[in-house]
Amino acid sequence: MLSGDKLRQYLKNNNQRPLANPIDDDGSNTNWQNLVERRGFSKNHNLSCGGASKNAEYGASVNYFKNNGILKRTALERGKAGGGTI
Repeated sequence: MLSGDKLRQYLKNNNQRPLANPIDDDGSNTNWQNLVERRGFSKNHNLSCGGASKNAEYGASVNYFKNNGILKRTALERGKAGGGTI
């Protein structure tokens, strides 16, 4: 992705038609990728326990997952709990 300055220079160096002022070129130099992207990360936490008595076995678990996407305002988050006796 080219910045505004690099695009103007590319067009000039390659004998292309320059951007028309002010319709196509207002002189700005916005880095659009920086505005919409971020460093993505994910985390996953698991906790479980179990045991047994003379008459039954038991267990419980909890899971939490979060994934922040590389695009701002995108994410996946979920949690789950379970347990029971046998």
